Amino acid sequence: SASCLRWGPMQVNCFVQGTDHHLYHTWSVNERWAGGWEGLGGSLSGSPSCVSRADQIVDCFVPTAGGDIDHVGWDGTKWKDWDSVGDGSVTGTPTCIRLDQATTGCYFLNKSGQIGSVRVSTAKPI
Repeated sequence: SASCLRWGPMQVNCFVQGTDHHLYHTWSVNERWAGGWEGLGGSLSGSPSCVSRADQIVDCFVPTAGGDIDHVGWDGTKWKDWDSVGDGSVTGTPTCIRLDQATTGCYFLNKSGQIGSVRVSTAKPI
């Protein structure tokens, strides 16, 4: 499924897992869609969960086959490199929320059937 968010004034961005298990991104400005998908790479085992901490600041978190959560973020000028923020206990897709302007919390079902979480200081503080 898609993870869509407000990126800035009159801007909507959507992220999906492609059939090749990579992350893809498209956007709309003033309700006019870009007309294509931008490939962002990665190795997803499920849908992304993306969060905007401020205009033009986005962090996407994705589950991996190894039970981790991988992260890629837009810092206002460019996409950052992928990094791993999980602990190998994730099953299914995480749900991530903005906790404050520099921190995102991701919540997931772990291999023990309990709710697990990770807190991530993301991209750059605003």
